[in-house]
Amino acid sequence: MAINVKRNEAVKYHSHWVAYLHEVARTGSIRGAAKALNVAPSAVSRRLRDIEALVGVRMFERVPRGLRLTAGGIVVAEHVKQVLS
Repeated sequence: MAINVKRNEAVKYHSHWVAYLHEVARTGSIRGAAKALNVAPSAVSRRLRDIEALVGVRMFERVPRGLRLTAGGIVVAEHVKQVLS
């Protein structure tokens, strides 16, 4: 799966990607991520929608007890790790 992001757009969102994606994946919930990031849950939800629109991949799916990374989300998370390395 290729990630379709223009470099200048990725740089603009880069710092937010890491924090928001990491916290949602770690906590498995928007509310948990919001608490860890000290922001409103609506801000986390909005940022996730923005990131998904930017990369063109649905990264999380709702499950009975929160959120889980999709296959595309795993690819994006791995890509972000590689970029940061």
